[in-house]
Amino acid sequence: EKVCIEFDVDIELVQSQKACNTEMKYKSVLTFGKAVILKDIAEKKEALDIIMHHYYNHDSLSAFHYSGEALEKVIIIKVKVEKMTGKES
Repeated sequence: EKVCIEFDVDIELVQSQKACNTEMKYKSVLTFGKAVILKDIAEKKEALDIIMHHYYNHDSLSAFHYSGEALEKVIIIKVKVEKMTGKES
């Protein structure tokens, strides 16, 4: 399935005395690609390890353990990026 994902950061309302001059500052990235639902348990574990490593900052990606039931139930969607564009205001 084709997908588009948007990421926005540094969002700020810039107010003006005139309503028509009010604007938004932002940085935005649009990513286009194909979505694939991971079914392989090893791929799911690898994806979860990457996510957990990002938030917990462990030295080793193998430090996380998941129950078999959790790995069966979790749904992970991998996006194979084909095109990416960015904009800043």
